Amino acid sequence: MEPKHQGANWDRSEKDHLISILDKHISVIENKECDRVSKKRKDAAWSMVEEIFQAKFGQSRPNKALRDQWKRMKITAKQEYANQKPKTGGGPPPLPPSYLSQKVKELCPQEFIQIYSRYDDVSSTSPDQTESEKVSPMEFLNPMLQGFQMETDLQK
Repeated sequence: MEPKHQGANWDRSEKDHLISILDKHISVIENKECDRVSKKRKDAAWSMVEEIFQAKFGQSRPNKALRDQWKRMKITAKQEYANQKPKTGGGPPPLPPSYLSQKVKELCPQEFIQIYSRYDDVSSTSPDQTESEKVSPMEFLNPMLQGFQMETDLQK
């Protein structure tokens, strides 16, 4: 069995450039559809991202490495924003989200929607969302339920 090859570490300029490239292709890359046409569009968009990235830095970062880095950046951003919630027990306040995490949230804000409950004190004081950005559980589920209702009506 061949040992895994670890690529070079990503520096901040590479991550910044990746985000700036993804900004132009985010509607295709973050599309949640999974049909054949959407997959081909996503693959084409990632190929373009790879070409643009290589043109700037000269070194080869494979398509998979770019996709994995984007995935890690989204996970890190979600963790940083999750740490912003108030905690019990005192202690120092949490650090604000990093610049990269803020850029990730700007690119795909739908990934950071917080479902709140009027009975939950923590969600009512979340510092990173205004009242107009919060979504109730029924508002969040309503489009899915309507789609389910349409499917069952068509099956009858």
